Amino acid sequence: MSGIYDKIHHGLSKDEAINILRTPSKQLASQSDAYMAAAHLINFPGEDTKKALVDLLRSKEDSQAKSIAKRKAVEVIGRLGYKDLIDDIGKCLVSKDTYLVENAAIALGDLGCTNEAWIDIIIEMIESGEKSNTRALIQTLSRLKVVRALPAISAHLESEVTSTRGAAASACITLGGEESKRIILEENLLSPNQMDRQCAIQDIIDANASSLAKRILKTPVSPVFRIRALRKLTSGVTESTTTKELLRDIDSLIVDNPNDVDVVHRYESRPTNDFLVQEFFGTDFSRGYLSMKTLLE
Repeated sequence: MSGIYDKIHHGLSKDEAINILRTPSKQLASQSDAYMAAAHLINFPGEDTKKALVDLLRSKEDSQAKSIAKRKAVEVIGRLGYKDLIDDIGKCLVSKDTYLVENAAIALGDLGCTNEAWIDIIIEMIESGEKSNTRALIQTLSRLKVVRALPAISAHLESEVTSTRGAAASACITLGGEESKRIILEENLLSPNQMDRQCAIQDIIDANASSLAKRILKTPVSPVFRIRALRKLTSGVTESTTTKELLRDIDSLIVDNPNDVDVVHRYESRPTNDFLVQEFFGTDFSRGYLSMKTLLE
């Protein structure tokens, strides 16, 4: 399914994109052309597109340009719902390209894969713990409702990688009803690392842990992540009392008072105002909210 951010190459036709994918990388004007062409084909679902994408996956050319394009092709196949290409996607799971493996797993989740052979490979990768993309693999098994993967997933509840630990907790809730694992998701909302906090919000959404919605509202990340979580976790709300409470939550997000946010960082001593203002331009929202709270004080 195409989205508004997929239509960024307005001058490129379907046939031109397909021709780029068929062109040896040495003959391309830019090494990013093949990736761009594969991405653009999301806008042209159909047999021509399907054939072009699967031909790319089956290509023996191992140049960096084509390898990167294959990662995007796998993603596009999953988004377009080409279930008859599941086996071609599954074969990517044994690639040496970690990013291709990750995209293949995600695509199999998109396609609702029921092929036990490919599912077994994903479980084996999780059990080995050798892959750097264990989080994505766990998320795929959870989406596919593979209950028999729970023992392998549970082993990562003690992972040193916060995002992997969170994905495992979310999957245990989804697949095994282990509600006690919500404490892990709640703790991750205040991780020192902003990416981990953002992952924690996604884990809560995946587990449909609506009881943690209030905690998300106070998490020091971009309001975009908090708004998305509120929308996902409160869809279908009809009770008037809950609706009124939801409106109050939306209001608080719009106002975005820094004093309503639980910051992760602290200052050892009072910084200068110049420093505090510069913190507004950083990438970590916890530091940004801390600087605003300090200035308000």
